[in-house]
Amino acid sequence: MGGFGSGRQNGRPTVEAGFALDINRLLRDRGIIPGQWVHGTLRWTVVGTGREVSSLGYEADLVDPDAAGMRLRYAIGDGKARRTFDYRVDLATTRPPRGGLRWWFLCPSSGRRCAKLHRPPGGDLFAARQAWRLGYASQRVAPLERRRQAAHDRASRIRRRLGGEGGSFPYCTNFPPRPKGMWRRAYKRLRREGLEAEREAEALFWKGAVAIVERADRAGCGRE
Repeated sequence: MGGFGSGRQNGRPTVEAGFALDINRLLRDRGIIPGQWVHGTLRWTVVGTGREVSSLGYEADLVDPDAAGMRLRYAIGDGKARRTFDYRVDLATTRPPRGGLRWWFLCPSSGRRCAKLHRPPGGDLFAARQAWRLGYASQRVAPLERRRQAAHDRASRIRRRLGGEGGSFPYCTNFPPRPKGMWRRAYKRLRREGLEAEREAEALFWKGAVAIVERADRAGCGRE
């Protein structure tokens, strides 16, 4: 497989930064059909504008589950740098305990079974996430911010459960009153948990803010 090029920024590239083939979505949208041979075009567009950023032509032969596969055709780059790709991705099946048939891609690079294939920015082949060593965008979030967001989400869920709106920082709105029909003991417990989650979220926010200021101060210590 080729290099990542512009796909490597601030550490590992992420699955969200590139293009993905999801076999379950293809089956759901009838882009591929068990027992049939089909062909078509997949397109990736910018959310909101609809501008096309990439496309891929394919043929999918799922007539025989033991010999099923997809042929992928696409091009990368422009002008003299333009490269075309035309290769086969084998498919495999397993039988879940509750019956039926589950379909998988077989990674062209590693041969491992996977539900999604990825092509990161600067990459060439569609392959398993592990083959490209891709991370997730959520892994880029600092641990302190993840904890703050988790506490905030807990508080918001409790507010909505009590008929209010999800809280927003700073938490200035009054806590929702006890809904009609809810036991007082249950309401007191939820209110206590919600307020504790909000206090935790606020404390983590300010702790993170202090850490940012301290890092900025340390970075400026050696400047004249």
